[in-house]
Amino acid sequence: MRALAFSFVALLVLTVCAYAVGDQPTMSTARVIKVIDGDTYLVESLDLTAGRLTKIRPYLVSCPEIDKTPPECYAAEAEQYCWNLLLGRCVWIVDYGRRSGDRLMAFVYLDPQRTVLLQTLLVAQGLARADVRHPEEEAMRAVIEAAESWAREHLIGLWGACPESLEPIP
Repeated sequence: MRALAFSFVALLVLTVCAYAVGDQPTMSTARVIKVIDGDTYLVESLDLTAGRLTKIRPYLVSCPEIDKTPPECYAAEAEQYCWNLLLGRCVWIVDYGRRSGDRLMAFVYLDPQRTVLLQTLLVAQGLARADVRHPEEEAMRAVIEAAESWAREHLIGLWGACPESLEPIP
């Protein structure tokens, strides 16, 4: 199953490459200094505003909430995955100007070439759901939704562990 998951994620990475080229906002570099939950991180800027701290949220996905009582199903797994993957790591952030509360909504890449999109990994591993709501998101909609469809079909992560995950995002 891991080999199948790796193959699918590799295919999605190649698909994301097609969307990474073209007219996009400027990319900035940051280091993740704290994982708050599966989809909220505190980063320290490494660019012109070096040292500036910003909370970011991966755009177009939603992880189960850990701060609810009780925590949502699979929230601890999503948080742990991000903690292992991101803490202390450099990430490349593409800011599209949207905010969610005090968090900057951004595409979060794990490499400067913009080939490994965090959102795709989270959804393909069943740690997050697609949350595509705005018309300007069409370019990435197919990639994110394909990752979710694959994870659902193979009962990966929350899709196998949490029956309530089949409900649409409100």
